Amino acid sequence: MEDFVKLDNAFVHLVSRGVTKSVGVYLLGDRIYAKHGSGFIRLRGRKSTSVPSIHWRTLYIEDGEVDFELFDMRYKTPTKKSVRIV
Repeated sequence: MEDFVKLDNAFVHLVSRGVTKSVGVYLLGDRIYAKHGSGFIRLRGRKSTSVPSIHWRTLYIEDGEVDFELFDMRYKTPTKKSVRIV
């Protein structure tokens, strides 16, 4: 079983009930997750998450790349550029 791996120099702004919070970004395989309470929530395309009442506003990954599909995002091999999705 795989473990969550924290991406250094990466963060995401999560919005819940009008409150924005900056949290760390994690990988499980090539899927992108955010720390939420004592667990993790999956980040999806169109700024949605695996928790319907929470969406993400800004995703920043230094030295990385994100592959977008309609409702899914996957992390790609690190590059020498930063990714900022607003």
